[in-house]
Amino acid sequence: MSRSKLLLYGSASSSAARRVRAVLIYKNIEFEEIMIDIAKGDAKYKALVNPMGMVPAVKFPQSDSVLFESLPIMELINELYREKPILPKDPYELARCRQITEIVNSGMFQKPSIFK
Repeated sequence: MSRSKLLLYGSASSSAARRVRAVLIYKNIEFEEIMIDIAKGDAKYKALVNPMGMVPAVKFPQSDSVLFESLPIMELINELYREKPILPKDPYELARCRQITEIVNSGMFQKPSIFK
């Protein structure tokens, strides 16, 4: 059962969900958003959408499958909605973009004390 709009599962406290939302807005893609309280936990969300219980997650109108994790979501958005690309075409610039993305992602959360 395909949807007419992309469905974004997000949370006000999630920087990853904000990244996906920003890409959707930048690319002028219509979407619906369902806010998930990840701190409280949502058994139905974990069972039906993301077994890890985290956001963001997206259901695309082209498919009933769910994709989660912000980077693959944004890359798929970029492939499906080609207007206003978010990634450079030049392979070296693209690699630099992915390098910066890895730095940002790995620095977003403090490492548990076992890694100190």
